[in-house]
This record gives sequence, structure tokens and C-alpha cells, in this order.
Amino acid sequence: MKHYPVKAAVFLFALTLIAILVSIILIKFNSTSSLDLVPLLIWIIIGILSESFTVYLEDGNIHLSPIDAIFFAVYLTSGAIAALIVIPATGLFRIRKAGLLKGNLFKTPFRLTLFNVCHYIV
Repeated sequence: MKHYPVKAAVFLFALTLIAILVSIILIKFNSTSSLDLVPLLIWIIIGILSESFTVYLEDGNIHLSPIDAIFFAVYLTSGAIAALIVIPATGLFRIRKAGLLKGNLFKTPFRLTLFNVCHYIV
């Protein structure tokens, strides 16, 4: 992370710690025995497609996506543990295209993926 602002790095570190803590608390107090693999995979595919076909507005560098609603729907229909699985999977496997640039797990900077996953968990 060359030339990355110190305040931003501290914020990202704090956000990551909070997301890990929230995840541990959710896993501790929720049962994983009720997870069904098929709906989980369907939610992951829907999330990846939603993030991959995000509408990009160059004026203001804005990405429009229904991913918040999808994560909320996962939480309501499948529970908190399923949401904890779908959120990172969507963040890792999405393909984002902005202009001629394409970003994915291998081209997107790690700090951006980490920020997106952690802020959705929190």
C-alpha cells in the first residue's frame, strides 16, 4: 500500500477489526445447522451478477447497484450466517467494469475489496 494515507489505513484496520468481531459474535450466537447449500449458492450468484453489472456514472464516479437490497434479502430469508458467507463471496468474485478498465479478484486492489466486505458486514 505505497502512498496510502495513514488515516485511511488506520480507518481500514479499525473497520476490519470491527467486522471480525461482529462476525465472531454472529457465529457464536447463531446456528449453522440450518444452512442450505442450494439457496446459498443462488444468493452468491445473484450477488455476483448484481455487482458485475453495476451501472457506472462517470459524473461523480458513482456505481449504482442493488447489492444492499440483496444482502438484506439474504439476511431475512437465510439468516445472518448465510449473509456472512454471501457478502465476502460477492466481494471476491465480482467483475467490475468502469469504462475500459475491468476489475476482479486479481486486478482490484485488496484494500478496496477489504473495505467493501467489511463495511457490508458491519
